[in-house]
Amino acid sequence: MIARLIRNPVFPMAGIVLIGLLIGLLALSERVLQLSERDLQPELERKAVAVGLSVRETMERALDYEIPLAELNGMEAFLEVYRTDGGLGYIAVIADGQILFSSGPDAALALSEEEADATGAGVLELVRAPFRWFTAPAPQIGAFDDATVRQVPGYIDTALPLRADMEVVGTLHLGTDDAIIFAQLRDNLLDIATILLLSLLLAVELMLFALAYSVTGPMGEMRAVMQRVIDGKLGQLCRVSGPREVRRAQMALNDVIRKMRAGVGEDSTDILQKPRMIGVRLLAFLFVMAEEIARPFMPLFLSGFADTAPAALSPELTAGVIMSASMLIMAIMMPVSGVLVDRIGPRRLFGLGALVATTGLFGSAFAATFNEIIALRCLSVAGYGLCFIACQGYVIENSTTANRARGMGLFVGGIMMADLFGAAIGGIIAERLGFSATFMVGAGISALAGLLVWRLMEQRQQIKGEAMPRFRLSQMGALLINRRFMVVAVLAAIPAKLILVGVLYYLAPLYLTERALSQGDIGRVIMAYGIIAVLVLPVLSNLADHKLGYRNAVVWGSLIAAPLLMAVPYFDMLPVTLAAILFLGFGQALITTSLVPLVTVICATEMETVGQGAVLGTLRFIERIGSAFSPLVAAMLAQALGYDVAIAVYGVTGVVCAVLLAVLTRGAARS
Repeated sequence: MIARLIRNPVFPMAGIVLIGLLIGLLALSERVLQLSERDLQPELERKAVAVGLSVRETMERALDYEIPLAELNGMEAFLEVYRTDGGLGYIAVIADGQILFSSGPDAALALSEEEADATGAGVLELVRAPFRWFTAPAPQIGAFDDATVRQVPGYIDTALPLRADMEVVGTLHLGTDDAIIFAQLRDNLLDIATILLLSLLLAVELMLFALAYSVTGPMGEMRAVMQRVIDGKLGQLCRVSGPREVRRAQMALNDVIRKMRAGVGEDSTDILQKPRMIGVRLLAFLFVMAEEIARPFMPLFLSGFADTAPAALSPELTAGVIMSASMLIMAIMMPVSGVLVDRIGPRRLFGLGALVATTGLFGSAFAATFNEIIALRCLSVAGYGLCFIACQGYVIENSTTANRARGMGLFVGGIMMADLFGAAIGGIIAERLGFSATFMVGAGISALAGLLVWRLMEQRQQIKGEAMPRFRLSQMGALLINRRFMVVAVLAAIPAKLILVGVLYYLAPLYLTERALSQGDIGRVIMAYGIIAVLVLPVLSNLADHKLGYRNAVVWGSLIAAPLLMAVPYFDMLPVTLAAILFLGFGQALITTSLVPLVTVICATEMETVGQGAVLGTLRFIERIGSAFSPLVAAMLAQALGYDVAIAVYGVTGVVCAVLLAVLTRGAARS
């Protein structure tokens, strides 16, 4: 497989483009890091100088009354107040090489000349080191007015002379913990690394899209036309599209076909237009990312509307009620959208959904009351539901049973990529620009999707005899009394969505916020779910098809996703939470690849009687019901037990459901 990939003519071109992009991004990242350090360090130094000037003014006023410096009373308490209020590591007064007064535990060690000389630039060098091979010199530590700034062990020391009768009688030292700078630069490095990784992935995604849409797609149509000519069918010409060289080849092929038809006395032809479903992947990526970009901070943002919510709602319940209401609207929109897509077509439905979602996201940035935000969030997810069904409907209408799985794979792949991008980018934007700006970015992405749909989603061309039957509410009855279907729906589909929404969308962001993580860090932790899902999804799909079997894959996915969640309250450490989210992503990916095939097997009779659309539509509707109640359940658990124990309760629920599923579906395993 690797050898075939390397022999592909696209491979060297893609490699050259990505290497050039990587070099440019590294250079840009270095410059951003350098500028952030240049701006941050002087700002902290100015803050220390401002505190020092205030302290010096008070001390020099006392010295003007001819009180000796060493005999000033109450200095430790006085310095402690300024040190605490100023967020400094230490404040010390030195005269004749001796520390007379100090506040802060590390003053004596930090001001030791021997230690300072041995330490050099301290911890900041750890940040600069990876970039030293191609960076300009780091900003120099210098002076402000008569203040002298230098690096001492663990601190940036600001020294101000103390004067009495115009003579220097001592020095006031103020230490700023350089861990503050290190923490900020660490955040900058992580943000830069995240953006670097996502930029490369996005570049690959866009490059593959451009090639598929402009080159391989048109060339595939040419191949289909030539195959028809070989088979003696001259009734179709090739659609002329793509780059200039491809268009020339298409026109030359069409000229040959016209001459051949003229030779046999035939004149009428039509144009072969194979649907290019690669556009669905980009559209799915955009409309899902527009919603997912707010995921890292959504519970925290919604809990801020508790002041205008009904009196009985706490901040946790406020967020839970709003999220549950929006999820319920999404569940309702699934069957409604299934009816609309038949009437107005996928392209118009997607355009309508993008307009509705854009309005909801943009309005959320300016919502001021509980009623406003709940209405706008419901509006936003209603648009999401319309776009989701529009993309799914487009794939169904323009595919046959032979290539429908591939089309759905493109659609699901776009969603997975959006899950990966949305959490990381949203966390960075929220941390630096605020929640409202993040919602406006999401609205812009949704609007872009609404514009691109008219280019990327072609007019409906339903393939005769191959369309999937649509979901109808009247067809649900036969499925709701099917024991095997309900076992899988209740013990696999609902718990999977319950845990995903309750833990990843609600509890994890609030739990990590409680642990003092920044919005950027929260986004990166949640991004781990998308990374593991994208990486293992192709492998797990093949494993479920050929090794495990669909029933075993769903059971094992449930068992993998849940148990580590139970360890969160016992190991209050970020690595444990990160590992729990990684295992959740792995298990959810295994469930996602196998749940629908499992349902098609155990509901084979219903698939023939009520249709595949009704079976899958009912499954999706039941899934969304689980999503709708999950935030509210999570909020009540968090309020009663705390975020960590609530996460563990979800883990216990997942394990119990997985065991029951394994016991009750043994017949499906044997078949």
